[in-house]
Amino acid sequence: MEEQNKNIRSDQAVVERQHEIVAMVDAMQEAVLMRDPKECGRLLHHNWELKQQLSSKIGEDSIDALYQKLLSMGAYGGKVLGAGNGGHHSVSR
Repeated sequence: MEEQNKNIRSDQAVVERQHEIVAMVDAMQEAVLMRDPKECGRLLHHNWELKQQLSSKIGEDSIDALYQKLLSMGAYGGKVLGAGNGGHHSVSR
């Protein structure tokens, strides 16, 4: 979290990723209201790609491997929940 906060204060590209993540809220709300799991998954996946660009400490090999496995099994996208030291995946399928 410390690296992410530092990057947000000093790296314009990271700030732009943060703005893009925030801008996705309305699209996700619409997808949920429309009960569109494929669009929810697509948005979750895009969010995860953006989130990983905020800090080198976001994600790890085992999480990425599990996520890729879930995608290969038909998941549309997912979200890693938790702030280190544990957590779990939420998957849209």
